Amino acid sequence: ELASLMALQSSRAAYESRIAQRCESIDLKPGIDGGLAVIDDLLGAEACAQLRREAERVHADFVPGTLDEADVSNTRAELIRPEDFATRPRIVGLALSLAAALREPLMKHRGGVELTSDCAANMLSVYAAGGAFPVHVDNHGGPDDRRLYGAIYYMNPDLEEGSGGHFVPHRRKERDVLRTAADLEPLEPVAPKGDRLIIFEADALAHGVEAYRDAAYWRYALTVWILAADNVADLDAARRDEWRPLSPTATHSSMADADR
Repeated sequence: ELASLMALQSSRAAYESRIAQRCESIDLKPGIDGGLAVIDDLLGAEACAQLRREAERVHADFVPGTLDEADVSNTRAELIRPEDFATRPRIVGLALSLAAALREPLMKHRGGVELTSDCAANMLSVYAAGGAFPVHVDNHGGPDDRRLYGAIYYMNPDLEEGSGGHFVPHRRKERDVLRTAADLEPLEPVAPKGDRLIIFEADALAHGVEAYRDAAYWRYALTVWILAADNVADLDAARRDEWRPLSPTATHSSMADADR
């Protein structure tokens, strides 16, 4: 545990400094026609490889082909908790670092809306061949969904071209209309290559994940959502005016309806 704690502390210090430096001025356009920034070579090749090895251990018992709780197959996501540092110190360090380092620049982007440095809203995902995720908007509204931004770090240093699994942002065909995915058109996809960070507006940008195709080399990513602070009482005002709910599956839709 002492070795893991030291790995957590050293990695967090290195990650947070690097992320803060690279993300000081985020080129992130607001709203439904933008809201996406891509930053390559975030932590360096060695750090990315170390994170990949930890992620493989976390999902070592993953068996593709079964439906998860949201009716999506060939993917799995696991919540990373700070108390898990003994088995995944670098991943915990990265989750803490992303939330802390992105808070200030994203508060400026949001016009001063108070954000938290809490990394509690996160997931470490794995996609096997055939894994995909339907287009959706992360923030589903209601009194408890405080997600205003998403940050995804890809841990795939040996990703081969043509493997798929791209993050696909979408734009609305009509600005104020979003009822189903048919109201959207895809924009340029973003490959999940290793050491790449993407940042997007979780309450405005519709997006999905295209099918992953490499059976021999699974796709790993850590997502951390940057949240409105607890003292932000009016979440409707904190969300973008363009916010509209769009769930990826019927199961998600039912859960979102219950929350709202």
